[in-house]
This record gives sequence, C-alpha cells and structure tokens, in this order.
Amino acid sequence: MMNKISWGRAAVSGAIGVISGLVITCVVNLINPTSNLQWSLTAVGFASFFAACAGYIAGARRKSQ
Repeated sequence: MMNKISWGRAAVSGAIGVISGLVITCVVNLINPTSNLQWSLTAVGFASFFAACAGYIAGARRKSQ
C-alpha cells in the first residue's frame, strides 16, 4: 500500500518550481522581450507549480513501492 503523501511537501516543491520557472522566464524575457510579460509569467507560474507538485507526488508514490 502507498504511504500517505505529504501535501505540505508537495506545496513546497510547487513553490520552488514556480520560483525557478519565473526566474527563467524573466531571464528569457531579457534576451528576447515579449509584448505581454504578465501573461507569460502567469502561464509559466501555473505550469511550473503543477509540474513540480505532480513530480513530487509521482516520486513519492514510486519510492513507497
């Protein structure tokens, strides 16, 4: 059986993903400026958060097997 997933750790993983995703987006924006940075940051923020959370949960499930 799978152990209980720590949702707090998944949220921390998501926060780390958001921070790294936003920093990378800002660096790319310095190299290749976009007309709508707010939309880019919003899209990357959501994608980074959910990707990091899903990665943590998948890793926790695999480790418990």
